Amino acid sequence: MIRELVIGASGLVGSHLYRIARRSGSAVVGTYWSHPLPGLRFLDIRESDAVERLLEEFDPEVIYLPAARPNVDWVEEHPAESRLVNVEGPLQLIRLLRGSRRKLVYYSSDYVFDGEAGPYDESDVPHPINEYGRQKLAVERAIQENLDLWLILRVTVVYGWEQEGKNFAQRALRVLRAGGTVKAPTDQLGNPTYASNLAEASRELALRGFVGLFHLAGPERVSRYEFARELARVFELNEERVLPVKTSELNQKAKRPLNAGMVVTKAQAVLNVRLLGYKEGLSQMKSEVLYCDDGCA
Repeated sequence: MIRELVIGASGLVGSHLYRIARRSGSAVVGTYWSHPLPGLRFLDIRESDAVERLLEEFDPEVIYLPAARPNVDWVEEHPAESRLVNVEGPLQLIRLLRGSRRKLVYYSSDYVFDGEAGPYDESDVPHPINEYGRQKLAVERAIQENLDLWLILRVTVVYGWEQEGKNFAQRALRVLRAGGTVKAPTDQLGNPTYASNLAEASRELALRGFVGLFHLAGPERVSRYEFARELARVFELNEERVLPVKTSELNQKAKRPLNAGMVVTKAQAVLNVRLLGYKEGLSQMKSEVLYCDDGCA
């Protein structure tokens, strides 16, 4: 029986990884830091001794690391504090894994690119324009320099049900259901990626023995505005309450890569799991609402 460890199993990607791994019959341990869920163990990734004890106790063969502080604007305003979780924590884990036969699956982002010439494939040279992207790239490079068994999965515009409800889709749903309006950029392009589909594809790559860098996302690149309109349509809400804006009008602290998104043909060529387009993903999200507790929307 494969032993899988999900560090950050109360977050968006991690919660779906944990659920799917448990359903598959694997031996799985999931951890949380600030948002406890039943069955999860507390772990502060910044505490090297605690991480080492967990590795020795559970002896995982695959370690998934989706845990991060993902609020891009908060990270921009708090570079030192965010770096403790987003960089220093992962670096401690990398040091503990050096020379071992455990595989690390690290979740990075298309924010490692500047958004000048997307969509990007795995051969394109990163050039981050915000602190979040710089932090992700720093961990990518440390993994490549220090480990033998690793997967780096760059993801983008991940949506789905999660306890905190912080992803774009859930935040937009709350506003639209309350009769409010959602401002969505027409000039910010990415590949909407359904979290449950991402988790299944991640596990397939990890458990079938793949190593290296993969862009893993939905196959369709659209604007946030197009995505939000489809979200409203699928959930039978008023599409006219989704308002088109330019990214510059939102006055966000961190720069966003605009012409971003990713080419996912490398992953598609080897996966049995089919990467879902955003319309199909949103339909699945609607049908799977019963898997989510009342705190999810």
